[in-house]
Amino acid sequence: MAKCVIEGMDAYTRQLERLEADALPIIQKSLYDGAKVMADAISSAIDSIPIRNNREFGSEDNVLSGITATQRDGLKASFGISPMSDRNNQQSVKCGFDGYNNVKTKTYPNGQPNQLIARSIESGTSWLQPCHFMSRAINANRAAAEAKMAETCDAEIAKRTTGGLI
Repeated sequence: MAKCVIEGMDAYTRQLERLEADALPIIQKSLYDGAKVMADAISSAIDSIPIRNNREFGSEDNVLSGITATQRDGLKASFGISPMSDRNNQQSVKCGFDGYNNVKTKTYPNGQPNQLIARSIESGTSWLQPCHFMSRAINANRAAAEAKMAETCDAEIAKRTTGGLI
């Protein structure tokens, strides 16, 4: 009976085990790098939101286009990437708005919620024309974010396997 001896399988197995142990950090770094691409695109899109210079109030008869400079500054300042979330072994990050702007009203004495302003601009209201800044940025940069995540993942795997069999 013939006997076959395969040398080097132990090293190969160790490389695979090391990659498995490093999988979570690789995934997290890849997600953050992709989120950064998307966040930069959305941040630039915030600058494209039209500014209205007057302080008039909108109504169904007087539909406004754009927001005040203070509202846009609040959006810009509050925009960011959330910490990594792990739900049912699925890693995720989110790009979004947090906090309040400096436009104090009777309804919002601490300032208007930035999430509310962003949603109103994106979808429009009965008195504000929509400006789809988020969806445009996401659709235009989805492929670039995915490519960046793949590039980071490949680079991290290559770093961990340099000199190995994989």
